Amino acid sequence: MYFEKKLIVLDTKKSDEVTMYYLLHEIGHIRLLNSKRYEKLYGYVFSNFSKASLTYKCAVLQEELDAWQEGLKLAEMLKMHVDRRKWEMTKTKCLTTYLTWALANKTRKKKRKEENEASTKD
Repeated sequence: MYFEKKLIVLDTKKSDEVTMYYLLHEIGHIRLLNSKRYEKLYGYVFSNFSKASLTYKCAVLQEELDAWQEGLKLAEMLKMHVDRRKWEMTKTKCLTTYLTWALANKTRKKKRKEENEASTKD
C-alpha cells in the first residue's frame, strides 16, 4: 500500500478469494489510520525509534497484525464469507515476511559476532 499516494496495489495473480483477503487487510490499514487510536497505538514508537530498531519493527508487526484483524472485522460486518483456514494461512504467509525482515539484521549481527568470537579463538 502506498500511503502517501493513497493507493492500494494488489497482486492479481492470486486467486480472487486471496486477493479479496489482501484487499480487506489493506482496508484494515486505512481503518486503523483513520481511527482515533492509531496515534496512541503506534505514534510514540514510530516517532521516537529508529526504523532499524527492533522496537520500531515490532510496532510495524503489531500494525500488520491489527490490520489483518480490522480486515476480518470488516468482512464480518459486511457479512462476507471468509474461509478462516485460507485467511489464517494467507495472513501467516504475509506476516512471515515481516518477521524475516524484523529479525534479519539481528540475526546477521549475532552471526557476525559469533564468527568474530570464533576467529579470535583460533
